[in-house]
This record gives sequence, structure tokens and C-alpha cells, in this order.
Amino acid sequence: MRQSVISKIVTSALCMVYHSKYEKSATRSNALANKSNNKKSHFYPIGFRTERVKCGECYLEKITPNRNASKKVIFHIHGGSFKVKLTDFYRRESVYYSRLFNNATVYNVDYRVYPDVRFPIPLDDVYNCYLSVIKNENANDIVVIGDSCGANMAVSLCMKLRDTAKPLPNSVVLFSFWGDLSNSGWSYKENCYRDPFYGIPKRVLYEEAKDKIHRITLYAQGEDLYNPYLSPCFGSFANFPRTILVSGSADLSQSDSFTAYEKLKSEDVETYLFDYENMFHDFQMLRLLPESRNVFKRIKKLFSDCR
Repeated sequence: MRQSVISKIVTSALCMVYHSKYEKSATRSNALANKSNNKKSHFYPIGFRTERVKCGECYLEKITPNRNASKKVIFHIHGGSFKVKLTDFYRRESVYYSRLFNNATVYNVDYRVYPDVRFPIPLDDVYNCYLSVIKNENANDIVVIGDSCGANMAVSLCMKLRDTAKPLPNSVVLFSFWGDLSNSGWSYKENCYRDPFYGIPKRVLYEEAKDKIHRITLYAQGEDLYNPYLSPCFGSFANFPRTILVSGSADLSQSDSFTAYEKLKSEDVETYLFDYENMFHDFQMLRLLPESRNVFKRIKKLFSDCR
């Protein structure tokens, strides 16, 4: 799909803001994370019941439609660079996913985040929450959805479930998969000027900004960045469930989606890659964009055709 006019305008506006010489992205990102993590929830979705329960050392939130018409169950792992807790923004995303799957029940994992914890604790939280869910739900009805670092943990979760002989979900949907925490794929250089959120301004030379582009998140500091549970791009995708990857050609982590796609195909896993021209990291969250509406239409059709 060729990039729409509206997305060209939005991308240019985002680059103007986030690539401004006055923008201190790292400082602003940390400040926003702290603010959102301390913000009280005001999430009361019409037509849904919500329940929040303790699961080990973290929390699991269940969102149930008042009129449940779907057998599918969504296990949602939100993004946020391993430092953002479950916020109302992501809760609203999960309601959208529920409606996308004809009023499916959704489980949101409120895993612990940096700086309170580091790897592997968030992944352990996700794993334990999944095991809790399949006590009451059929694993074959579960669709795991994750974006960015949430997509990272969605893949790591499937690897850990497979390695521990636990039931895997029916399918996995990955938006802007951040699967290589060493940030060494080809897109980290090729798209460094194109991604408004994680890229760099054109006035800055790539060689001068290498440390920023190939940043090592503090969540993983001191760890082996080639550990498949931390950087699943370096792991085996054997015996994986059906996997849908969504990326854009301006996404800094685009190469991670391509790496996973090739590995999945080599293992004869049913897999799909929806890559959008000039689209940036997590573009699907902006519903006004035609590309966002298109990708959800394609995902909905894919699941409708595969009942």
C-alpha cells in the first residue's frame, strides 16, 4: 500500500516535533513514563466489565464484554520500552482489540517495569499471567497481541512456553516488533532519519549518533543481548503458532520483523508480514491513518477466513 497523503503530513509533523533541536527525547521519555505510571486510572469502558487481580508479584486485568460473541481470547502485552506500566491508553487499545475480534475477552498484563525491576522479571510476570489465564481458558482460543517491547515479550513468551512444554496460543500478532535489543539489524542505520520517534534529525551524522541508535536499554544492562528470551530475533522459531507481523519501512526496528519473518518461514510456520511504505514505529495506534485502518481490516479478514 502506497503511503497516504494524510500519513505523509502526520509523519512530517511528528519529525518536526521529535527531531527538533529543542527536543530532549530521552529526558522527555523518562518524564512521560514516570507521569503515566503515577497517573490514576479512569478507565470505565461502556459495554464491558473490568476485573483486576493480583497474579504473583504483578497484576492481571480482565476485560469482559457484556455481550460476548466470540470464542477468541486476547492476551495483550503492552509496549512502552519496558518502563511504562499498563495505562488507560493501552486499556483503550485492548477494548479496540476486543471489538476487532467480535467482542472477545481480553486479559491485560500489568507487568512490573524498569527501574523497579530488570530482565527477566517482566517476562516472568507475562509468563506467569499466561499460565494463570490458561487455567480457565483454552490455549487454542488465545491470540497474543503485543507492540514494540510488548511484541518482544510476546515472542519470548512463546519460546519459553515451548521450551517448558506448556500449551502455546493459537496465534500471535506483533506490531513494530523490537526483537533485537542489541539494535544491530540493517534498519537501525537505514531508517535512522525516517522514524520520528526513535530516529535522529538529518542534521546529525549517523556516526555521531551511533550510541543513541544502538542504545542498550537499562532494562537489559549487563545482560547477554543475544539471549533469545531478551532478544528473540536470535532464538529458534520452531513449532511456533501462526504469527502476523506488522511493520513500516520507516520503522527503526523494521529489520527485526523481517528477521523473524524469514526464520518463521524457514520453520514452516504459518506467518504473514504486513509492511507499509514509509510508516513509522507503532503507526497502527493512530486510527486516523488509512494505513492503520487497513492493517486492522487485513488482520480481521485473516482471522475470519481461518475460523
